[in-house]
Amino acid sequence: MSLNDELNSIGTGSTYTAISVEEVRNIYIVFPPLSEQTAITNFLDEKTQQIDTLISKKQKQIDLLKEERTSIINEAVSGDGKNWERKKMKYVAEIKSSNVDKKTKDGEVSVKLCNYMDVYKNDFIDNSFDFMVATASQEEIKRFALKKGDVVVTK
Repeated sequence: MSLNDELNSIGTGSTYTAISVEEVRNIYIVFPPLSEQTAITNFLDEKTQQIDTLISKKQKQIDLLKEERTSIINEAVSGDGKNWERKKMKYVAEIKSSNVDKKTKDGEVSVKLCNYMDVYKNDFIDNSFDFMVATASQEEIKRFALKKGDVVVTK
């Protein structure tokens, strides 16, 4: 008989099983001899240590691979730099400072606004975001609409 069966057979009560202290004292339990308990403990300690060591080695491999990835990216991006031109950003990119307000005005078109936190918290922006809605003039839409491939920088 399992411990659960034994408890259910001696307990009383309809909502929950009530067991007296005396009944608990008289419950039979089984346990292995001390030598077997020690053997089980030693086995589990050894296996746990082996697993911990393996996890540690794998974590070191992961860290080394991350370093290698960073090194490869840095080397590919920076190259040797000898033949690279150096130009001010204003000569290679169109830089716009948006002054679109976050208000809704009559006569303007409803737009979704990409705000500071949208840019700050995400590596990529797409239409799946829950953008703030406001309005903008046709001129503002023409000037500040984001297009695929745009790079957005924020303060």
